[in-house]
Formats: sequence, structure tokens, C-alpha cells
Amino acid sequence: MNEIKHLPKSLPKKSPFFEIKEAKGDTTGEVYYGSFECQIPSLRTQSEISKYKAFLNGGLDATLDKQTLNLHHMHAYCKYCVTKAPDWFVETDYGLDLYDQNILEKVYYAVLEKEENWLITIWGEPKDKKEDKKTDE
Repeated sequence: MNEIKHLPKSLPKKSPFFEIKEAKGDTTGEVYYGSFECQIPSLRTQSEISKYKAFLNGGLDATLDKQTLNLHHMHAYCKYCVTKAPDWFVETDYGLDLYDQNILEKVYYAVLEKEENWLITIWGEPKDKKEDKKTDE
């Protein structure tokens, strides 16, 4: 694969780590934990996510319920953005074979948070968030 070589060295790390500490499954009550590494999705990765989501949806986007569409989106995002994960996450096909949707959601939102932090490091805090912070003070 082509690695982007011309980006400024000042860009933050594109493979942040995060940890899930004792997350209890809503359905099974099972406790999950572990360290993860994710990648900030490039245009290619975003394309792969979209193609995989389309595969999961099987052309039924208009008829699938919102929960299933959301599940497919979170799974596809994690499958292509999580690069290192505990065995339980990989062995459950990046969360798709879990019974506890809240665990997949927790991983998904952690990945999004890392992506958001990466963008904030580059571009700064969005104007609307800056204004929200001023009103909170």
C-alpha cells in the first residue's frame, strides 16, 4: 500500500491507542476489557468502510431497520479502523458476533473520539464547541 510520505511531520500520530476497562455487556453481563489501536481512516479506508457496509446491507438500505443499519455501520467502521485488539474482539469478527451491542458501541465511540481528537489537534477546536465552552463557564 502507498504510505503518505508528504504530510508534515507535525501531524499527530495516525494510530492512537485506547483501552476498554471492565465494560459489562447489557445482554450477557459478561465483562470485556483490553487495549486497542486504531487508525485514522484515509480516503481509501473510508471507501472500504462504505463498500463493506453496502455488502452487509445487501442492497436493502431502504428496508432494513435503523438498528441494523447502525450495527452494520459500527461494525464496518471498527473492522477497518481497529488495527490491534484483544482476541475476544477479533474472534467475534470485530464485534459482530457479540450478543452485547453496547460493547461494540463502546469500541466504536472510542475510535470516533480518537479520530475527533486527531482532527482537533490539526485544525483546533470547532467554533461551535468553543462557544459551548464559553457558555458553560
